[in-house]
Amino acid sequence: MKKLKMFVTALLCLSCLLVFFLPSYAETEIPADKVLIEYHIDPDYEDTCELYMGGGKGSVFTRELPSGGKLTAFGVWACEKGNPKNNSKVVEMSLLNDISGLTDKGAENSYKTGDIISVFDGRDAKVSTENGFMFTHFYAETTPKIIINVRPEITMDEPEPITNLKLDNAYVFGDGKAAGTSTTMSAARDVSREELCAMIGRILYQNGYYNGFRPNQAPQYRDVSEDLWSYKHLAYMAAQGAFDGMSQVNPAGLITRGESAHIMTCALHLNKQADLSRFTDMDPEHPYYSDIAKMVAAGYMQGDDNSCIHPDDNITRAEVTAIINRIIGRDSSFYKLMTKSGEASSAYYTFPDLEKEGAEGAWYYEDMIRAASAYDAEGYIDPALRTTREDLDN
Repeated sequence: MKKLKMFVTALLCLSCLLVFFLPSYAETEIPADKVLIEYHIDPDYEDTCELYMGGGKGSVFTRELPSGGKLTAFGVWACEKGNPKNNSKVVEMSLLNDISGLTDKGAENSYKTGDIISVFDGRDAKVSTENGFMFTHFYAETTPKIIINVRPEITMDEPEPITNLKLDNAYVFGDGKAAGTSTTMSAARDVSREELCAMIGRILYQNGYYNGFRPNQAPQYRDVSEDLWSYKHLAYMAAQGAFDGMSQVNPAGLITRGESAHIMTCALHLNKQADLSRFTDMDPEHPYYSDIAKMVAAGYMQGDDNSCIHPDDNITRAEVTAIINRIIGRDSSFYKLMTKSGEASSAYYTFPDLEKEGAEGAWYYEDMIRAASAYDAEGYIDPALRTTREDLDN
């Protein structure tokens, strides 16, 4: 009897220890027509990492999914505490409860506690397909609460910078919508966030960097919907970390030279920084200081004659075009301003605002013509090779 009492006492102590050390999750009242998804940072990493979602941060995040709704993206990031820009953590997501639902084809499906549902590396979603499991195409039907453990595993190597980009096709189009109609180039107009993403995105897309990319696996933002003309490019930039820490993207909002440097460095994975001490308006405490330093080091961004970068000024279409032309090497004399049969002026493209008196002498004139042109192997403009805006954005 004495041994039995000791055994029972030992079991009770062990139970208390397990209750003490295992993570506990508060009960949440869940509406009947909702499925609640909870993300928890692994207890082993609570002191060093935190989760980010939609601009917020913490150790636990929740999101609601309509009962029967399709889970298409996870949308949670794990970063170093106090450093939301550092999301270069390989993150393993595993289930803390059993779940059930339907597959795309309507077949019943269920997964067990401990199943690895996804690995998210801060750049691209890598979804486990073992045993036919594709969690991003799972319809939650009978499970009111899905609990996910987020565990940062290792620090990834920095991705290699994207260099030597080339492009023979056009990547800038006028403001008109109908093909073949008179349209304006609006070189001096300030650029919106979605326009900038589209301009640099078209370069990467035509160089094959969108291959295998699925927009619905990128971090999701409420104001970036699939019906936006720029959706593909915004989603790609989101997957590169361009909007980390932002609660919304504001696609139509105007963008500064500083933020444009940030988006481009994320897209190109630039890592080397230049000394910016020669620029009189660059404070090391500026939020985009390191991004501008990377763009200057690569030779893509330059100051003006007064040694200023103007990081807080809105960036114009002409300025973005000049930068991208440097990125793809189209600022060289190899790319001519004519077809084999003669000059291709702004009238050739029906850009009336570039035909105005003095426009052909403007600093941006050659950049805009080169950006709007497709080139043959000899560096001559070839209109037969020119793609359409729709081919690149849809």
